[in-house]
Amino acid sequence: MAGRNSLTADEAAIVKSLLVMGKHTNQQIAGLINRSRGGAASDINGGRISNIKNNEIQKYIAIKPASASVTEEFLKKYSEPKKMEPLSDQTLESLLPLAKGGENLAITETDQIECKKSFDMPMKTIAAFANNKGGYFLFGVEDKTWKIIGLADKKFDNYDWSKLNQHIRSKLGMEIPFSTRVWTISGKKVGILYVSSAAIKPVIFINGEGDVAQGHIYYRYPAEDRLISPIDLQRLIENRLRQLSETVLMKHVSNIFRFGVDNTAILNVLTGEVSGKSGNFLIEESLIPKISFVREGRFTETDGAPIPGCGLND
Repeated sequence: MAGRNSLTADEAAIVKSLLVMGKHTNQQIAGLINRSRGGAASDINGGRISNIKNNEIQKYIAIKPASASVTEEFLKKYSEPKKMEPLSDQTLESLLPLAKGGENLAITETDQIECKKSFDMPMKTIAAFANNKGGYFLFGVEDKTWKIIGLADKKFDNYDWSKLNQHIRSKLGMEIPFSTRVWTISGKKVGILYVSSAAIKPVIFINGEGDVAQGHIYYRYPAEDRLISPIDLQRLIENRLRQLSETVLMKHVSNIFRFGVDNTAILNVLTGEVSGKSGNFLIEESLIPKISFVREGRFTETDGAPIPGCGLND
């Protein structure tokens, strides 16, 4: 195993091979090497890859790129698995197996599937799917029995899906990604609408509809949509707060990776203490109010220029 900032000869050969391929950024290559090492304590950053690319480290210059077969095996082992597309043949075949006889689906009551004989999309279910992990409407399949009826008309085929987008925005105040497909099962046409899990939760009704009132939050439970339980609501709120904190944190972490651990430090804007690998120092208290920080995206001569490595984006 190599040290914190060193690469083994085999790792350097893989890096060179990936650089020749030209399909990965320096940061992505560093991520692959780090994943193969298996521990954050030995992580490298994209700067090390740049050093090798530019022949800036003598001991790596003579190392040849790894062979295509070795590189392929490395990528197969350490690349992140590709997510299955929700409406791909493979996904639907796995999700919707046929029961013996071929007239019914071999499925059970689930928090991801809503079966309907005809083409009808209740907004309550769309919101419930979005607040959980997403889900599927199956139009042309009988609920409870899972019998494949099929769609006899062209309503699903000819529907203007922009109208659904508009309806979702008017009722929920946000866009919920969805995708559609016609899937033939046992010779019968089934319309499928996949509703994605919302990026920002909870999804709340801003306008009422039918028996749904403004402010209602629905969640998908096995075989039903109902008002969210206090426990599930608390979990969604905690996840949202964590996402917000991670977003802010990742901005600072990306700067650390960008400039290198040795070249970055953290400033406590309340105390004036600056902490870094090389040591700590204090900014005089009277100077702290006079320090101007550049907002992310604002780089003008009058406002000043960003200080490399300070990691203070607000």
